[in-house]
Amino acid sequence: MPFFPIGAGYTTRFTLVLLVALTASGSQRKERVATYTCGDQHIKVDHTLPKGVDRKAVYLCGGDKIIWDAQPNVQFEIDFDESPWGPNNAKFGNKNGLNPYTPKFPNSPTPAPKDPTVFKYTITIVDNNGHSYPPFDPHVVGGGGLAY
Repeated sequence: MPFFPIGAGYTTRFTLVLLVALTASGSQRKERVATYTCGDQHIKVDHTLPKGVDRKAVYLCGGDKIIWDAQPNVQFEIDFDESPWGPNNAKFGNKNGLNPYTPKFPNSPTPAPKDPTVFKYTITIVDNNGHSYPPFDPHVVGGGGLAY
């Protein structure tokens, strides 16, 4: 079997070139920037949708509110785990005299969070035949991280 000796100079140069190539290819970070359209957000409430609503997520800017839309005779209740509008404003809907829209975001005494924040909620829907569906666990409402 033939043996081909490789000098130390070639090995060192190859190692340096490989190190520089790997460092350069791994250090290029691509930043992702998401843009959001500010304004009141409409969310359709519908028990035939997999999550009970037609929006995966909405983002609220300062002064925005959510308007929950449902078919006539369909009742619903939105319950935020931790409401951005404070503990006394955690439920919305058209059942039991609730409001079908949220206050403007942020609402005193709860200021807008400094960092983008998600607010988890569940929704209970009663269709026009009186059938009550188990609570849906849709996605989230995001807000905050705004510079005023």
